[in-house]
Amino acid sequence: MRLDKFMQLSRIVKRRTLAEALCREGLVWVNGKVAKPSYRVKVGDKIKVRLGRWLLEYEVVEVPTNKRISPDYVKLISKEEVSREW
Repeated sequence: MRLDKFMQLSRIVKRRTLAEALCREGLVWVNGKVAKPSYRVKVGDKIKVRLGRWLLEYEVVEVPTNKRISPDYVKLISKEEVSREW
């Protein structure tokens, strides 16, 4: 499943277009590398996202096979507040 679609279904972000924009701006990393929206998500991947003043890190627990929305697809590893200049 594509990263942008996965971010929407796992409720990391509410809309797929927002997930795509974050990826294109370089604010999403998978396993320590800047990720494109088309990246194929796998179980065990570590997704780090910069949302506003927060830096959130998730681990992929399950990749959905349908289009059901569920926050259970990811596990929050860390949430830290970062400065605006970052």
